[in-house]
Amino acid sequence: MEPQTTCKYCGFPLSDNFFFCPNCGKKIKEPPVDMGIVKQIGIYALSFLLPPLGLLPAFKYLRQKEPKAKIVGVIVIILTIVSIVLTIQFAFSILNTSIGLSGNSTDQLQQLQNLGY
Repeated sequence: MEPQTTCKYCGFPLSDNFFFCPNCGKKIKEPPVDMGIVKQIGIYALSFLLPPLGLLPAFKYLRQKEPKAKIVGVIVIILTIVSIVLTIQFAFSILNTSIGLSGNSTDQLQQLQNLGY
């Protein structure tokens, strides 16, 4: 037989596997987070494609007691950081290319003006 406790809100007898009181509906303890592979892939994709939004589930997973959940949280934070770094590098690359092209166009224009065109 499972050990029972009572709900601190209504006094209803509870089993240890209850996350919510069946009588009053109050939360007794945090339910475990979904650790399915599809859920993990979705969170990894979110953290890589939309970096700041990936931090929300990362902290949720880091607060869990399960070591596997903590690992998922760390992976999500690493993917978020990598994505932010790559985005910044890509943005600087585009800026340097566009500045280089406009500088080159200015030089060409100056040369044409010097030739009398």
